Amino acid sequence: MKRQLLRVHFVKQLKTLTDTIDELGERTARAIELSIEALLNHNATEAQQVIDDDETINHLEKKIEAEVHRLIGLQAPVADELRLLLAILKASGDFERMGDHAVSMARATLDIINEERSDKIEHEIKIMAKDVSDMTKAIKQTFLEMNVDDAKIIASHDDNIDKQYKVLMGVIINEMKQDPKLIDAGSRYISVISNLERIGDYSTNIAERIIFAENNKWVNLNK
Repeated sequence: MKRQLLRVHFVKQLKTLTDTIDELGERTARAIELSIEALLNHNATEAQQVIDDDETINHLEKKIEAEVHRLIGLQAPVADELRLLLAILKASGDFERMGDHAVSMARATLDIINEERSDKIEHEIKIMAKDVSDMTKAIKQTFLEMNVDDAKIIASHDDNIDKQYKVLMGVIINEMKQDPKLIDAGSRYISVISNLERIGDYSTNIAERIIFAENNKWVNLNK
């Protein structure tokens, strides 16, 4: 009976925990979107909002970490429960680092808010950012559902992100060579696409957490 009571309590607390990671994922996805909106709109206010809101993302990640440790200590989770808790712990760290990359993009925007810009490059960044944002939102939902098949599909999209990154890097460098006045903006564009590429990697990491939680297998989808 005691074990049954523990399981009921565990399930209730797990629901609270998954609600928190849902909020963390939502806030992270919004930070990514807003950081790109700030870049494309040349909007310092939006960029600063991303930076300011990062404190909430950090708080949610720490809240999840503390709750996972508490549940492990008090509930003595069995194998599948423990894997799920560890997956939640690692995924929350991935979302938090995505938020850090959004902050880096916001800071890059502030650095060039009054500099000469390239509409051509920003158009291409917008396309890449949309793909990264879609990937982030999709993996958040898939994590909540613990859907292994969808996780693998989402992770496969990272190949396209990597290709876009390489192509855009060449475009940016070429534009900087042709117009030296774009050097400052160009260096920040490189920072932005590098951060977007890393966010794609973290989405893939979360896909790996799903597979671990469901199948008890660590796989490397970041190839």
